[in-house]
Amino acid sequence: QQYEVTKGVASDVSVSSVIAEESHLFNQVEEFEQRALRAGTLQGVSTGFPVLDTNIDGLQEGLILVSGKWNVGKSAFMQSMALNLMQDPSNFTLYFSIDDSVIGKTIPRFLANMSTLPINTILNPINRIDRDETMSEEQRGEMKVRRELAISELKKYSGRLAIKDSVDGNDVKYVEKIIKTYRAIAGDRKLVVFVDFLNMVSLAK
Repeated sequence: QQYEVTKGVASDVSVSSVIAEESHLFNQVEEFEQRALRAGTLQGVSTGFPVLDTNIDGLQEGLILVSGKWNVGKSAFMQSMALNLMQDPSNFTLYFSIDDSVIGKTIPRFLANMSTLPINTILNPINRIDRDETMSEEQRGEMKVRRELAISELKKYSGRLAIKDSVDGNDVKYVEKIIKTYRAIAGDRKLVVFVDFLNMVSLAK
């Protein structure tokens, strides 16, 4: 009553809401400082690339564009980052491989990255390993083991890494639906979405 007499309040505004608004900025600054002091070394999600993390403070919430000319390694860079994110079990990665098929190109690229074997060796182990007479039995065995370990490791990421291509869909409506689906699947984990590449996402019909 005293507040209403001294300051006056509009008929459709409660006194409590006015008092809350008067201290709103103060509370926001307080919350900011508490979060800043609670945060670790990075404000965002670690990319696994120390120099990049230092300069962008990890992956922050929002849209990050990776641009460049054709065939300069944009996909390889993003796939390496996606694999780096898998080292932290609190991350969930959704990778849209719009212009490349999951089975034919994206999975072999992931496996080549993980095993450090050539992509053609990953794709065709019978010709590139078993029938390669230039290698010793020991070399062939070592390459087989590296390939098998990479496949086994990639399978372990099932449930935390999802890969989609244009066979599943490539319009805005589909992409939005899948992101919402995996947001629910990810739960409390940090969801990081890659769209490779954004130009090929068509407008919803």
